[in-house]
Amino acid sequence: IYICVNLYWGYNHAMEPTRQQIIKHLNGKEVATATEIANALGVTPANIRHHMAILQNEGVIQTIGQRPASGRGRPTHLYSLTHQAQRHNLDGLASVMLDEFINTLSPTERNSALERLGNRLLNNPKDRKSNLTQRLYQAVTYLNKLNYQARWEAHAVAPRLILGHCPYAAILPEHPELCHLDSIIIEQLVNTPVKQTDKLNRDAFGMIYCTFVVEKY
Repeated sequence: IYICVNLYWGYNHAMEPTRQQIIKHLNGKEVATATEIANALGVTPANIRHHMAILQNEGVIQTIGQRPASGRGRPTHLYSLTHQAQRHNLDGLASVMLDEFINTLSPTERNSALERLGNRLLNNPKDRKSNLTQRLYQAVTYLNKLNYQARWEAHAVAPRLILGHCPYAAILPEHPELCHLDSIIIEQLVNTPVKQTDKLNRDAFGMIYCTFVVEKY
């Protein structure tokens, strides 16, 4: 693992997205507090906690214990990479590949490439239902196979699909075009245009979600 990570992280530290820097730091230290990571990366603890909350939601890092406070303060959480995160660096590889290939294309070529990617991810389902409600249920089934934790809700204006988990959240800040990929996948499944109205918002319980509204039905 150490050799693979160092091969990937061999480029300029200043170019590394914050979440990838957090992963690198935890890979080297094995365990650290949010404050220690913030000091090492030269950013505020609040900034680090924001990114770490996303990484925890994605199952990349985990809380493994607490360090007792030196005075009257509260104990400090200790974080480490999950076993899943330690086994691969697919987020980093995907980010580099998108930089190398997708982002070198013209807008028209990029859109066509994303459509092809969406179709390949879906494996071209051919049993699409004729009724919109059935298609929405079918869309949820397909999206959950792709780890979106999806559900759909009826609404006074139009139905909406809610994604409770973004498989690409770790690299989404650097590659917002992946939201367009989500739209393409959903439109293929429901066979009608959709519009994204929420992007990585938090609900009342602090859970991150994205929302896509069916525009024509």
